[in-house]
Formats: sequence, structure tokens, C-alpha cells
Amino acid sequence: MMQGSRSRLRGLKRFRRDQGGATAIEFAFVAAPFFFMMFALIELGVLFVMDVTLETAVSQTGRLVRTGQAHERAMSVSQFRQEVCARMGVFESQCTDRLLVDVRVIPRFTGQTPPDPVDENGELSESGLLFAIGGPRDIILVSAWYPQPLFTPLVSQGAERVAGQRVLNVTTAFRNEPFGS
Repeated sequence: MMQGSRSRLRGLKRFRRDQGGATAIEFAFVAAPFFFMMFALIELGVLFVMDVTLETAVSQTGRLVRTGQAHERAMSVSQFRQEVCARMGVFESQCTDRLLVDVRVIPRFTGQTPPDPVDENGELSESGLLFAIGGPRDIILVSAWYPQPLFTPLVSQGAERVAGQRVLNVTTAFRNEPFGS
């Protein structure tokens, strides 16, 4: 019996000195925060790229209004939305389902606030949004909202605006050119 307890004691001492699995255990402690940070950085990077892409697409499509091309084509809100989405590159696939736009004539450049499509229930709503491209020399305010789902838990808590989504918003104002004159 004494022999059995000595061999167990030697086994425990040998186990305590063995460092073979230490790396795997240390990696297990570090892996979860590391992968969380990697996914969070990737998700934030995608949000920033998407925001810049949306800003460029809205600016380029707004040029159709500014130069009178939208007026000549009698462009509708759905056509304007499709034009923006066509300029979204890799983010085009779900754009037409998600994108909300508001185009309106404003009296002056200063003191203007675009409408907020988030209703009192915290959901996106198209009620209150307009599509008025104006005429020559009118001042136009173009706003676009694009809800993007978030997947990383802490990023979604810090950046969400509408139930698990970050709503990207782009607004631009310009004076229409004297088209048709």
C-alpha cells in the first residue's frame, strides 16, 4: 500500500514539473479576447468602409439632381435609390432593401436639420421622408440612411441605434445648377 501512494506522489510531482500543456492552456486564456478584438476590428473596419462608400455614392447620385439630369429623367425615389445602390460596389446586394433617402428643397444652407427616420419605437420608418428634386438654382438637401447589422456583442451595444443595427447617415447640401435656362 505504501508503494502505491509513493508512485502516486511521484506521479503528482512529475505532473507538476511537466510544462508540455502550458502553452495550450495559456492560449485558451488569450484566444477568446484575441479573437473578439480581431472580429471587432474587422467589423468596425467594414463600417468605416461602408460609410465612406455610402457618402461617395450619395454625392455622385446627388450630382444627377444638381445638374438637372434627374429632372430630365423625371426620376422617382426608387430610381434615385437604385442609382445610389449601383454605386455601392460590394455593398450593393442588399442596398435597395435597406436604404432610405430624403431629397428636399430647403430655403437656405444654414440652420437646416434633416429628418430623422427613427420613430418613437426605435424603428426605421419612411414616413416623413420626401423626394423633391426642385428646380434650377434651388438649394437641395439630400440625406440617406443605411442600417447595417452588427455581430460583435460589445460593438453592437456601443454602436447600435436601431435594434442590433448601426444606422449609417450621410447628408449633403448643394445648389442646383441653372439647368434648362
